[in-house]
Amino acid sequence: MHTIVETTKGKHCLLLDDHRYLCDRIRNTRTYWRCVKHIGCPGRAKQTGDDIPVLTAPHNHDPDKEVND
Repeated sequence: MHTIVETTKGKHCLLLDDHRYLCDRIRNTRTYWRCVKHIGCPGRAKQTGDDIPVLTAPHNHDPDKEVND
């Protein structure tokens, strides 16, 4: 399941499988997301329109469940 929320700084944040992603770029109807721990983590996802986001690069760390609650 995925959810898009707004950060305290007003940016879009994707919650997908207990990992957090920030919007990296938007091109036409496709949105590219990068892991919030982008320094050292290759975790990325892409989403077309309102479809379910697809993981395109795996994470190298466990999800931070405390932050997501």
